[in-house]
Amino acid sequence: MKLLLVDDETGFLGSLTRFLTRRGIRVYSASSVESALEVAVQVNPDVVLIDLLLGSQSDGLDLADSLRRIGQGGRLIVMSGLPEGRILKRIQEDEHITFIPKPFTPDELLDLMSDQFPAASP
Repeated sequence: MKLLLVDDETGFLGSLTRFLTRRGIRVYSASSVESALEVAVQVNPDVVLIDLLLGSQSDGLDLADSLRRIGQGGRLIVMSGLPEGRILKRIQEDEHITFIPKPFTPDELLDLMSDQFPAASP
């Protein structure tokens, strides 16, 4: 499985990347919307895991919309520790986005991916 991990916290990117790589997942990481779009086009990920808050540039839902426009929005997981009510409602209403609240353990993420996307699981 190829997973694109998008978060502006480099420590989180590194630790989750190491864990998932040890589980046989090819992880590609990006810390901005622009780099995430470039990587998505290059590697065609099976799953994209996006932080809801990506610095001051834009939010993860904007990135999800952009990924869909370029044909890369099939399996999206949005993560956040502080979802606002209206944003959480938008996520819940979108059948193409799965939400995982932060903090989560890497094993919880693997369980979610195998439940939601069995064909893409490692």
